[in-house]
Amino acid sequence: MEGLLSLKHLALKLREEGNNLYSALDFEAAIKKYCAAARISQEDPVPLQNLSAAYYETGQYELCIAFAKKALHMTKASGEDDVESHSGKLEARITKAEEHSNATPTREQKKRRIEIMERLGRYHQSTQSENDYCPVSLEDAQSLFEPVMKELVPKDGSFSFFIAGLGDARNFFRSLIHIAYDEPGTISKYRYHFTLNDANRHILARDLIIFKLLDKLSSLSHSGDKSLKVMNTIFFVYAGPIIPECAFLQLQEVISELLESLKGNQQPLKWVHLFENDIPFYIGALENWTTEGQALKTFSKADVVKVVMESMKKYHSVERDDFKEAIGYKCVKERKVYSQSAMLLPPSRIMLLEESFMFDFFTKPGPDGSTCVETSTYELRSWSMNPTMLDLDWHAATGRVNSILGAPYDPFDLARTLVCENIMLSKKMNPSRLFDHVEPFFRAVAKAIKKLGARLQAEVVLGDYIDVAERLNFNLYYDPNDHDESTKLGHPRPKNFPLLYDCITLSNLPDYKGGNLTTFLHALPILKQNRASGIYSICLRNAPVFPNMDYFLSEYQLITSRKMLDKLTGVCIASEGTDPVPLAENTLYKWYPRANNFKRPVGTLLPRKQLRLWFHGLFLKLALPMPSPTPYTPNNHQVSSPLNLSILFHQLAHLRLLGYPSHWLSDILIPLFSSNLTTTTRPPRYSPMEPHHVSTKHPAKQLCIAPFSPEMRNLANIFSPLLPFRLDPNLIYPLDKIHEYKINFRSFLASHNTQTLPTCLILVFWGSGINPNGFRSLEPDNNLRVLLDPSWGDEVNGFCKGEKYENWRAKDVIVWSTFKFDIRKKKVTVWMPQDLVDQMMDGEWKCALWRRDTWRILGAPAKVEAVEVVDMMKMERMWDEDRE
Repeated sequence: MEGLLSLKHLALKLREEGNNLYSALDFEAAIKKYCAAARISQEDPVPLQNLSAAYYETGQYELCIAFAKKALHMTKASGEDDVESHSGKLEARITKAEEHSNATPTREQKKRRIEIMERLGRYHQSTQSENDYCPVSLEDAQSLFEPVMKELVPKDGSFSFFIAGLGDARNFFRSLIHIAYDEPGTISKYRYHFTLNDANRHILARDLIIFKLLDKLSSLSHSGDKSLKVMNTIFFVYAGPIIPECAFLQLQEVISELLESLKGNQQPLKWVHLFENDIPFYIGALENWTTEGQALKTFSKADVVKVVMESMKKYHSVERDDFKEAIGYKCVKERKVYSQSAMLLPPSRIMLLEESFMFDFFTKPGPDGSTCVETSTYELRSWSMNPTMLDLDWHAATGRVNSILGAPYDPFDLARTLVCENIMLSKKMNPSRLFDHVEPFFRAVAKAIKKLGARLQAEVVLGDYIDVAERLNFNLYYDPNDHDESTKLGHPRPKNFPLLYDCITLSNLPDYKGGNLTTFLHALPILKQNRASGIYSICLRNAPVFPNMDYFLSEYQLITSRKMLDKLTGVCIASEGTDPVPLAENTLYKWYPRANNFKRPVGTLLPRKQLRLWFHGLFLKLALPMPSPTPYTPNNHQVSSPLNLSILFHQLAHLRLLGYPSHWLSDILIPLFSSNLTTTTRPPRYSPMEPHHVSTKHPAKQLCIAPFSPEMRNLANIFSPLLPFRLDPNLIYPLDKIHEYKINFRSFLASHNTQTLPTCLILVFWGSGINPNGFRSLEPDNNLRVLLDPSWGDEVNGFCKGEKYENWRAKDVIVWSTFKFDIRKKKVTVWMPQDLVDQMMDGEWKCALWRRDTWRILGAPAKVEAVEVVDMMKMERMWDEDRE
């Protein structure tokens, strides 16, 4: 008897200790105490009740339900007086746990995810219809391969690398050189898969030409004129705005060979895989560059020379000593010639064989003793414009004369950026021209291609890297060889291609994709979790704005410390750049070194209150970003906010994967469906947001978010199959009432200037006339951001303060961020709830497109002009209506 009393006392003591830990929010430790108590008192339902409560708080809902059901059975069987009370609590907990363990069937999730990618988009829309064209990259060539990776892979294993923003493929080439160097004289069984991605079809078509030439070079002896001619063509196609006849003719031969393969539905090379859906885009780009294509008909060699001369004034005006030393004295003279004529020197042997008259011009001393060139005479020769430097789509979209060659570049930077360690390249002594600097690099690439042979696979993918990463992360692919039609959801892709990668490089894409918010949501999940894996990125667009990485994290993610970074993302920063502009160098991100970064214990995550504050701050920053600096500010000082509100739902799903309980996440989302949000955070008041701005504490305040809550309610239902919890249907718009609408802005925008703008457009709807409160509705103007900010009038200045503005925000304005805009047709496609649209039509609301970078109406510099919604919007299909 004493033993039983002693055990009962011990169980009670363990439960009390568990309760104290539970109250202190140390749920994992409390669970251990409750488990010990349950083992001792196996007939007592109370420890099981405690366990179900603790498991609920940690987000382990299956265990919560299991222990709650067991406790419920034991409680009902006990016959005690408070059975009904305890049973009611357990039943309520089971219901809540079931709501927060929502798991939509995988196929339905995939279907909805594909629909969202196709219909909503993730960025604010732009008046620029084409992706930027940068045929020559600016960053240093970097290898994605590290020998330490081999310690984690069997000798017949494979490595996978993802290169986003492929550009001129220098990182791919640099990686091949490194891989081949790491296999000296050995027979290796390692295989290497590269996923090469860019959003611009002309970039990838141009790279295919280089790949084809390198493949030819790999099959030729290093010595010999034939090999040198191929190398000469590679050099000029890669770097030269104008090219000699011999290179031009070989370029046209390669284009013809590629077109023949692609039109015959064949892969262009044994080691290159193209996707069938992308091939028509490459064909169109290649056809633009043929002798009968539009590139050579649209622009002349003289046009190119003029652009080069103008762009080189920028570079040539600064002659740094370190630059002269890097390229050599003779190359400095060649650079002067280039700045006057856009011509680069072929190797001497090619000059002798094909361009002998060049000796007359490049060896003739000028008045000051330097090499000179008679440009006017030389232009009569048979050189041609390099058509691969031109993206006609981009030029037509931007309308800029200086866009003939894409982004400005100095080819002599290649002497410094296409480099490897000396032991990897056979460098020429005393290089006499740029060709001498570049040749060893491409010779080494060709040698690597030959050495790797069938062990090399390059998968070329056209599109936004985030879309590609999302398809990989959620396996939105099917095997094209599978004859089962029921499995064909998403895109065809060989099943032996990887879904996870050893290394990923994003170039400077985060500059344009919302910083690391998208990096860690989309690129990180496809990175292998081991000590050798990593993600590289660099900030080239606005690096001077950010003194260090902490400022970058503050602006784009509202993250103020490395500890907070780990808690919200599972990421650590392994290496970063050095002063004076550290972000202009590569930053390396890795998974935090732990066994598993998914489903982490709650105690290792951000506390619940801090998570709520952070998420609501992120919502306010996405909804109401500060305007970008004035147009007079240098481009490298402009900070954009390209992501629409849909990113918040991707963030919620990702937080659940990290281990955040679903009931925490529903608790932070649901307040964004209402008209008001009580919080201690605020919309941003600075651009960029620095760490001390983010950390500033404010008193609790009720903020009116009514202009944004309809879109949040709309998105919540669309994303509901992807969320880790079920939402009350009464809080969101029903899916069968969400329709596709077309909004025609042709009559409004036709007379206005719609010059190329960044991803910054929003739809603004507002009421007119007298509103229900007796106030005449406001007409939004170029102070729209101040009008929408519910804290500005009270806490920043007295403008837009008072009942008139509060009522307008609450009832007379709606802002929408998720839509598609066709600048050519001046037409918006948007998914909205029918009830809301009908309400706006009945109330004679107006609609206009607004810029969020300046918070001005699109097309009108001062006066707001708009058309009533009823005259602009046309309802089409429902969301769940099958496509025709």
